Amino acid sequence: MNSRSTVKWSYPYTLILIGFMAVVLSCSKSKEAPDDNQGLPITVPANKNADTNLDNSLFLKLVNDVRTKGCDCKQPDGGVTKMPPVPILAWSNDLATIAKTHADDMEKKNYFDHTDTEGRNPGQRMTAGGDLWSAYAENIAKGQQTENEAFNSWINSDHGHCQNIMSANIKEMGVARSAGNGNYWTQLFGTRR
Repeated sequence: MNSRSTVKWSYPYTLILIGFMAVVLSCSKSKEAPDDNQGLPITVPANKNADTNLDNSLFLKLVNDVRTKGCDCKQPDGGVTKMPPVPILAWSNDLATIAKTHADDMEKKNYFDHTDTEGRNPGQRMTAGGDLWSAYAENIAKGQQTENEAFNSWINSDHGHCQNIMSANIKEMGVARSAGNGNYWTQLFGTRR
């Protein structure tokens, strides 16, 4: 199974893009993370109209559960980055719609990349979709069959997916699975200006 990640922040004079490819390893709860975050509320989508081809509430819960606990994210060199607990994310139907378009495009045109066939990166697709962002990140995956499989491939990655999920700079998330065979997944994170 394949998965990739990218993250981009927009600053007044700086634009940074980091692209990652994933190798599935493992992520474990940080020893520094408190155990008493179990009672924190989880925000669920108020509007499930975005056609995502997956269980939006389940995916948001999977992400927010790990965000409230913290996580040890693996690094390519075998090291670990301790990610502390961070605020939960809100579901964004706008991001889910943009993610769905990309997942469908990858499946229909048989490619696997953060750059679409029109040469646009995730931030450019978000801008074209009307999202005025100050930060974004994207994870993509191919071959996973369930929400849990896709989430686990990203959270257990050693190339940035886990860090994208745990980023304190991100406020919203949308995820979608391709409509055809459902083999392509896009997870899009954003923070609006």
